[in-house]
Amino acid sequence: MNETGNSCLFLLQNSWHEALWTSGEKVWVSLKHFGCDRSTDHGEIRGRKMDEEASEGFKTSAFFDVKQSDKHSITLRSSKFGVTTKFMAPVKRFTKLHNKSITALDISSGGGLGVSASTDETLLLWDTATGTVRRTFTGHAGEVNCCKFFPSGVVVLSGGMDTQLKIWSTEDGSCARTLSGSHNASISCTEVVDRGRNIISCSNDGTARLWECGSATCIGCITKHNSKINASSLTTVSSALCVPSTGDAMTTHQNDLEFETKDKVLITVSENGDLLGYDVANRTEVLSFKCRDSVNCCTFLNETTFAVGLQDGTILLMDILKPGQPLLSFKTLASAVLCLSQSRHSSHSLAFWASFADGRSSLFYVINRNGDLSEKAESSQTYKLELQLELSGPDCDPVYCIVQSSDGFIYTASRDAVVRKYKFF
Repeated sequence: MNETGNSCLFLLQNSWHEALWTSGEKVWVSLKHFGCDRSTDHGEIRGRKMDEEASEGFKTSAFFDVKQSDKHSITLRSSKFGVTTKFMAPVKRFTKLHNKSITALDISSGGGLGVSASTDETLLLWDTATGTVRRTFTGHAGEVNCCKFFPSGVVVLSGGMDTQLKIWSTEDGSCARTLSGSHNASISCTEVVDRGRNIISCSNDGTARLWECGSATCIGCITKHNSKINASSLTTVSSALCVPSTGDAMTTHQNDLEFETKDKVLITVSENGDLLGYDVANRTEVLSFKCRDSVNCCTFLNETTFAVGLQDGTILLMDILKPGQPLLSFKTLASAVLCLSQSRHSSHSLAFWASFADGRSSLFYVINRNGDLSEKAESSQTYKLELQLELSGPDCDPVYCIVQSSDGFIYTASRDAVVRKYKFF
């Protein structure tokens, strides 16, 4: 395993984009150091009234300068320590969707609609341009833990503390199906299999189950953990790749209610640190790994490589074809990793967003030892994560979810009950 991490990390006052455009206001900046005894450098940027695209004339502390700035982005550079970080401010803040923590959100395939779930026990459909609520989905008894669009963009899947899964129409807000009776604890996350004739639910009861939507039938159990499942991710593996099995091969379980599960691999991560991977069609375990702390999130970056985020702030990069140990381990601040999601529009496949319990949201690239963007992980190479961008969000409130839409915007959901929208390109 390759242990890697940044040698230092910029932290910036979350309201910089407001303060710096008012003459005379100051913004605090910190540079935290890792792997050495040097204490954190603390400084400031003295604001002024700026013209669009202007960055000249900032007064900064000695250890850094402002390389670039406009109303929604600023780049800080420390020549002394060899670090440059770009920060991006939201272009919109939706503050009137929920009145308590927003724990889950998703964006439709076209980018025009968002769906979000909150501890206020509501599930809302809203316009991503204005934040206007289009539908309130009513039917879950208690908190809704997860929500996801089907590929069509006109159907929503949700799971709640009431152990139920519900399928909703975005056109009229009706509940087309309720799937229940198989889990005995709250639903934590879901996966839609291809076009959505089958779905997968994961629960605090430790099980992941496969369902057929039309008949609302539970087809069977895919995997069983010894503690609650916190997150899952589904991939399609090319038939040309030989995915290893850690146990005896099992007879395929496909039947008349099972569709497009062939070559699907499901990763599930749990509270006790277990990471399990299963061939969905054959119900065969293909990966088993014990992490050193609770695992909160995971996401596939390509068909075999995936990232997982731990409670202690560690991000692991794994490959289902090389299940023995992580390809790399990365950690900066000891703040829990709460969400990981693939970056859809980066210049290479191994790029992802990560959100943290301290309010940070970051874009990472996987870089090989030659400094190149890496399309495929190979064990013979040395890898590191390179921080590309920081999103300025809530002030120390956990960011529970981060999603990039097909039209290039990024959305975050936080404990402060605000959805923030960022323009990536």
